[in-house]
Amino acid sequence: MITQVLLSNERYLSSLNGFFKKFNLKAEFSINIEDFKEQSLKRHPALFFIQADIESSLDIKNLVGDIRELYGLYVTIIIFGDGMSQTKLSSYLVEGADQFFSFPFDQALIEDFLSKRTESSFFNAFKYRNIPTRASEAYFNIGLEVVEINTTGVIFHGDDLIKNGTILNLPLNEVFQKFKGMLSLRIVRCEVMESGRFIIYTVYKDIEQVEKNVIVNEVRKA
Repeated sequence: MITQVLLSNERYLSSLNGFFKKFNLKAEFSINIEDFKEQSLKRHPALFFIQADIESSLDIKNLVGDIRELYGLYVTIIIFGDGMSQTKLSSYLVEGADQFFSFPFDQALIEDFLSKRTESSFFNAFKYRNIPTRASEAYFNIGLEVVEINTTGVIFHGDDLIKNGTILNLPLNEVFQKFKGMLSLRIVRCEVMESGRFIIYTVYKDIEQVEKNVIVNEVRKA
């Protein structure tokens, strides 16, 4: 598995090289973001290791977002460093990072994580993604609070990070008591707040004109 590493602090080097050798990962190291991006485009890695404090938090967050946007779900993004606040970690996870490891590294923990990511079973999720006869819907019970309704979508507060693109179904009478029906919403952005909770932005999906008119009229009354 091709691995790209963004690393400037050599005290991490020995530990990381040990893991790469054990798992036969072909790693290439970069000491700045520009070189890291350039090498990534040439090598098409499946696994990214990024030192959290090599640049500013915003630079690293944007880098994680760029990788996820460019390569989609099929790569693994690991952030590592000396430690990280819950708020900062959540912001990286929102952008698409998969895991964070603090130094000194817990060898057993990283080995377990990497072994699961490099085994063939890791790819089952998209081996079978196009077989509708085996598909089944999954339902999750996650508490969300409606904080705003507008003409384009609904904004929630919640305790859980929900991936962009997730579809939510919201009973219309939960929003406007005298109306029935179901709103289909697509999550487009999820941000962590200072409290540690998340603000979740959604847009209406496949909304009927009748429902749209109801929402527009009610929003105008507010």
